[in-house]
Amino acid sequence: MFDEDVTGLCGAGGKHNADRTGYRHGTEAGSVTLGGGRIPVTRPWARAADGSGELHLPSYELFSSTEILGRLAMEKMLAGLSSRRYRAGLEPAGQKVEAAAASVSRSAVSRRFVVATETALEQLMSRRLDDLDLVAFMVDGAGFGEHCCVLALGIDIEGVKHPLALEEGSTENATLVTDLITGLRDRGPGVTKPVLAVIDGSKALAKAVKDVFGKPIIQRCQEHKILMSRREPAAWQTPGVVAAGR
Repeated sequence: MFDEDVTGLCGAGGKHNADRTGYRHGTEAGSVTLGGGRIPVTRPWARAADGSGELHLPSYELFSSTEILGRLAMEKMLAGLSSRRYRAGLEPAGQKVEAAAASVSRSAVSRRFVVATETALEQLMSRRLDDLDLVAFMVDGAGFGEHCCVLALGIDIEGVKHPLALEEGSTENATLVTDLITGLRDRGPGVTKPVLAVIDGSKALAKAVKDVFGKPIIQRCQEHKILMSRREPAAWQTPGVVAAGR
């Protein structure tokens, strides 16, 4: 494929071609992505006939991209495969290829996973939501060590769920949840029509929803009610909820 690209740019080797856009300029060491790792190859060089510089080979640019390595690392680690076991989850590519593969160490895979997840989060937090016909959304906080992440999940008119946003802080306070919901509003979904907001009993969440959305219908999450009734049954006066919790 490299040779075909060079021939397309420079014409057949050893033949005069007045219309060529470039000329051959030797070879150099390179690498391509194969079997979940980086494989060393010898790549041909071509330079522009007008002296403007190197001509890029489409096939080498395609196969030398490292983007697929990041996607592989994220997919496999989100599926439960550890960075230490990354090699075991790769598709067979032959002993020669596997022996020569680089960028498959635990540290390399971990770095790619971090970059890939940072990119995915940035895309999630910046994508426009103008075309999303949002009829309901759910907001809740989840603790990770000393950090609290507030997450929002939307449901459209077809019943399809859409991850919307995530904010990180130390506690699930009014400022944190207001920043998350205000950020949603600024990205395009309508806030003037009625929308069902499913939240826990947090007053900060309820206040933020009411401050941002024009006609919110707030629904207390039944799962949270059941969990609370199991922990503190005497604090709940609704017989049905207490019975469900038991």
